[in-house]
Amino acid sequence: LDVSFSNLETALIDREPASAPAASRPATAPARDSTWAVKGTIGFKDMVLNLGQDAKTLTGKVSGAGSRAPEGLEMQAKFDLDKLQVGPRIATEMHGQITKAAASEVVQVKDFAGKVYGGIVAGAAQIKLADPLEYGLRLDVEGVDLGDLINAGLDAGAKKPSIAGKLSGRVQYSFKPGVQPPQQATGQLWITQAKLVRMPILLDLLHVLTLTLPGGEAFTDGSLTYTL
Repeated sequence: LDVSFSNLETALIDREPASAPAASRPATAPARDSTWAVKGTIGFKDMVLNLGQDAKTLTGKVSGAGSRAPEGLEMQAKFDLDKLQVGPRIATEMHGQITKAAASEVVQVKDFAGKVYGGIVAGAAQIKLADPLEYGLRLDVEGVDLGDLINAGLDAGAKKPSIAGKLSGRVQYSFKPGVQPPQQATGQLWITQAKLVRMPILLDLLHVLTLTLPGGEAFTDGSLTYTL
């Protein structure tokens, strides 16, 4: 993991005046509340984020400001990722916004978009900083090359050159421990210009499951509405 900092400004703010003598506080008094603030840009290479079905490996930068007050952590930032790898699959030129209000447990990832296998991926996500962690994702894809998506990371001998087509659609996915079932997803996908006998289902960004259709005959166009 490589990390770099640019134009980084930090501040530590003590809520109790420095002139207050230490002896004036009872020995049993709680520790003084302090707040901090940071502003600038953090760059990273091959940073691993363990969230969801697969670990995510990120290369890029985050720019913005964050602070901590007694009410909690607050953040306003934007991210630009040169590469986002989920399992064997890679998205590039990803960008979006990250926000969190001080009094909220929810981190919002807004208006993210990027490129993936000749197409576009976009959406939004929510992460609840609870124990255990909860999160939800809305993902839109348009014009993604099916052959490249399904064959990503495979050796030459294992690739399926007969699979072709363009994938578009929307997937919504949530993970809430303690709820049955904890993973829930709905979506609608459209495939055009296709040559395949299996329908891909996108979960957790670029994690792909496949649905084998009855009959075994290839089709060229199709749509799928599903619930997990």
